Amino acid sequence: MSIKKSKALSYVELILVIGLIGVVAALTVVPFKRHSQRKELGHLARKAYLTLEDVADNAILTNGPMRNWNMSSNSGFCNTYLLPNTKTTSSNCSASTPYVVTKDNMRMEVAECNGNMCHVHVDVNNDLPPNKTGKDRFEFQFTKIQQDSYKIGESVRPHCRTEKYLMNNNWEFSDTLWNCNVTSCDTDCGY
Repeated sequence: MSIKKSKALSYVELILVIGLIGVVAALTVVPFKRHSQRKELGHLARKAYLTLEDVADNAILTNGPMRNWNMSSNSGFCNTYLLPNTKTTSSNCSASTPYVVTKDNMRMEVAECNGNMCHVHVDVNNDLPPNKTGKDRFEFQFTKIQQDSYKIGESVRPHCRTEKYLMNNNWEFSDTLWNCNVTSCDTDCGY
């Protein structure tokens, strides 16, 4: 009498297959998560820029051309131009560093005004990690430039190299930029 052998997997073989699947999954999850974080933060940087452009457009409609704006104080800029033209969940325009928190959970701080321009620092995810300049914290500038009586330039633009590079790269982080440790506007990451 002959005995037929079963062609099913033994428990040992099954455990080995499950373990192998687990190892492959563990090796692919981390790079995927890092890639999705880079995409999301690039998207949020773009959203911050577009939000500030909308703020400028709306403020121009209600307060006139940017060349007539009073950009001499941080709190004045926050109260007059930023707060009324932003959908906020909280704000404190009289703080030492005036800020608003948008409904999209972006913290926008008026960092420096000198009469012709104001710097606005944006934390696109409001204190969630990674909390690093050039990753989720960006700087934008409202500028009024009067070169002569015929040329007047007004703009909201990315201020630092990181933001300019992101904008020129369609708001996507390259490996070089993502791996660079940005510490100031003068940081040069080879881009």
